[in-house]
Amino acid sequence: MRLRAAAFIAVAAAGISAATCGEPDTTILSPAEQGTIEGVWQISGNGAIFDIKPEPGYSGRYKLTIIDSPDYSVVPGSFFGTLAATATPGQYDAAVSIDPEGKTGSSRSTRNFIFEFDESHSRCTLRPYSAGKRISLRRLLPYLFRITIEDRGSRPEGTVGAVRIDTPQTPIAL
Repeated sequence: MRLRAAAFIAVAAAGISAATCGEPDTTILSPAEQGTIEGVWQISGNGAIFDIKPEPGYSGRYKLTIIDSPDYSVVPGSFFGTLAATATPGQYDAAVSIDPEGKTGSSRSTRNFIFEFDESHSRCTLRPYSAGKRISLRRLLPYLFRITIEDRGSRPEGTVGAVRIDTPQTPIAL
């Protein structure tokens, strides 16, 4: 009789603890809802599709990989750059290769950008910047030919960027 009572109490206690704890919440959140930049993105200008994945072993660093490009010489799966977190939330410093296959042989095939993601992590803008020193050889020309040449971009600020096109669904226990 004692054994039955002990078994009954054990089963009842297990049932009560299971009922009070419940199952873990496995709500499925997209990467944008998780607040991460990981995912598949498409450049708004030329339509190139790329993937942002975390770089193993580094916190706040991501790898950029081409998935599809209008330039047929670029092989899908080519690594073309890195992103590194900056001190400003939502901004990442990027070193992007303009020749991921290395066919031109140029040593200056990397461009620097600031990737700025919006709060919903569904859009980002690209702002180019340059670093280093530069020598203007135009200063060596005679006085008559010292005409300043300026390249004025007519494109409005903030229109070059990318849009998230795929948000893989991954279960996250909350």
